[in-house]
Amino acid sequence: HMALPSLLPLGTFHLVYFGVMKPYWTWQGRDVWQVPPPPRARYYRRTSSHFLSCGFITLMTMASLGWFSSRAPIVTDIFVLGRLVEHPRDVWFGLLPREWTTLGSLALGAAAYVVMVAADLGYSRRCLARGAPHMYYSTPQTRRDRVVWVGFSVLAGVTEELTWRGVQPELIAQLAGTLWPAVIICAATFGFGHIRNGRPFTVIAGLFALGFHGLTLVTGSLYVAMIVHVAVNVTVGLRAGTWAARSAG
Repeated sequence: HMALPSLLPLGTFHLVYFGVMKPYWTWQGRDVWQVPPPPRARYYRRTSSHFLSCGFITLMTMASLGWFSSRAPIVTDIFVLGRLVEHPRDVWFGLLPREWTTLGSLALGAAAYVVMVAADLGYSRRCLARGAPHMYYSTPQTRRDRVVWVGFSVLAGVTEELTWRGVQPELIAQLAGTLWPAVIICAATFGFGHIRNGRPFTVIAGLFALGFHGLTLVTGSLYVAMIVHVAVNVTVGLRAGTWAARSAG
């Protein structure tokens, strides 16, 4: 099995940053909401910059481990989306394979989309009913905010899947020698990362994470999970925004 030094500095940094530092910062700011809140578009832009920086870290980690690990001798028991491969380079470039997907995979993604949207909308409706402050940022109401929300959702879905269902679990799996601890750890930290949306949502997000892990394992790539993640974010945000606008009017 690969040992920690084989992950190179960026791999080690990725493990620590997303596994320790980000959860800690999230916990520190779990109850911090500005009153009055800044405009939604400004919040979306600021958070989108954060997603871009996280995506950049993850892509650089993939590239560095892919290129530099390729010089190492062939080893076994390295995981990529639940499959064992022989060469380190195959792990990191195998996260985004050239093959697209199948109709069966898309059908499975559609089923996951329906379940996740139903659960997320139910939670959003309850939060709106009690006036939860975090819903302000999850309810775009103007045309401009809706457009920005869609772009925000695309960035969130793509970068979070790449990080939490791609690189981070592969790093943990290589250290643990098995995939399942990596799935559980990443699902837990992903759920915890959504604590600002309310503590009950940490459980919902953690369950969603397990669903996204399942999609990546069954379909063999991150593509379907990315599509579903983006679609859920867009649908729930736009629908909840409509509800909020009606109640305000």
